[in-house]
Amino acid sequence: MPADRAADPADPADPVDTLAAALVRACRALAAAGRTDDAARIAADGWLALRTTRPALALKLDGAMHYIARLEQRGERAAARAGAHHDPGSPLPQEESA
Repeated sequence: MPADRAADPADPADPVDTLAAALVRACRALAAAGRTDDAARIAADGWLALRTTRPALALKLDGAMHYIARLEQRGERAAARAGAHHDPGSPLPQEESA
């Protein structure tokens, strides 16, 4: 089993848990690829679908939305340092490591 799947607390017997975990991974990957607006909208749709019937799973999507927001903020800060405006549809600039 891959390492990223071992840390996944989803119950494999529950398809909704499995789908929610996959949705979180997909949203994070989409955001990391620079498509933060799309990732945030998809995560919000998932949160809305789960918030009343499966609140624990909705919290996982809430966490994904916070991750996406932080990625977007880092991209905006990096663009400001470079003197350019970040286009939300383009890949995020890489931050320089100290």
